[in-house]
Amino acid sequence: APGVRPAALVKGYALAGDSASVNSFLQKVEASAPSEEWLSNFRDFVGLKAIVPVSLKQGAFAQALAFVEGRLSPRARDTGFGAVCISAADHNRSHVATTAFESLSSSADNSEPALALTAMHIRSGNMELAHQYMRIAEIPANQPQMLELSTLFALAYIGAGQADIGTNVGLA
Repeated sequence: APGVRPAALVKGYALAGDSASVNSFLQKVEASAPSEEWLSNFRDFVGLKAIVPVSLKQGAFAQALAFVEGRLSPRARDTGFGAVCISAADHNRSHVATTAFESLSSSADNSEPALALTAMHIRSGNMELAHQYMRIAEIPANQPQMLELSTLFALAYIGAGQADIGTNVGLA
């Protein structure tokens, strides 16, 4: 795969907080790229294996989203948007998570990002949006994720003083 070692180097620089070295290294690679196709593959690989994961790990969700939007090729963007959406939703960063979800192409598998948004909205008590994203995820009733989400829904309703709804949650 193009850029396995360079991706590790970029990830190391990024984890160390050395953005100047990251940028310098990437500029050198870009200047010596043998072709535009190679450069596009390199950017996608390094972006998805190093830059985006490190940004998300460091809580720089908007930065990761901007990188996906501006630097990844169209074929890699859905993977990047999905990762940003899931991580941002897991950290209750609603605006970034929603923007990333809405940026997914129509051909993307949006089930995992939709599940992350469902859980985020349950945690925030926005049951209407939680149900909306749950419908988008289209999870069969016999899947473990459905049991987890049913439990989250039930606990949220019970916690909000709506035990009658919480004890009768049936999402199938």
